[in-house]
Amino acid sequence: MYQYGLSKGIDKKYAKNVYEYKKQLVINDVKQDIMENLPPAKVVSDEEIEEYYEKNKSKYTFANLAEITFKNEELSEEIMKRIKEGEDLQNIAKSYEDSGEAVTYNDLGINRSLSIRYNLTDTGQVTDVIEKDNGDFSIIKVLQIRDMAISRNKSAIRNILEAKNEASQIHEKAREIADENNMKLEYEQ
Repeated sequence: MYQYGLSKGIDKKYAKNVYEYKKQLVINDVKQDIMENLPPAKVVSDEEIEEYYEKNKSKYTFANLAEITFKNEELSEEIMKRIKEGEDLQNIAKSYEDSGEAVTYNDLGINRSLSIRYNLTDTGQVTDVIEKDNGDFSIIKVLQIRDMAISRNKSAIRNILEAKNEASQIHEKAREIADENNMKLEYEQ
């Protein structure tokens, strides 16, 4: 079967994949060789961890969100006004129970994707009226902002910084090898 496939030229169809696989194997061997001969990695200091945490605080901040959803767009202005006056979303939704209007309260909990999508960073912040894919409307409110303490993230941040240091060392060694052998690096860090 193999000989027949070769006679039909089927191997040419896989040549690029074979080349890429072979290339990755060679790169991995060279990286392993470089890593084995690198000097010990620089110890990450508490100050570096704190600096990283402060620069990336949004990664360690979580917003607890709630949403009020309604079908009648004409309610948008009234509901928004009540929210801005400080009325609780649950109470607003309850006040419409006997009106025939479908107004519901949803506790969204901690929802990082919505926080990022609508740039929700402050307690009490509300979105504009959002039209959902199903034709409903909603307004999202930040109930609480919680920061994950640096103490809970210290080891993870240390690992991130150590990995970045190691990657930087590998990159520098690869650059040295390329320069010594009059080669060009295929990637830039």
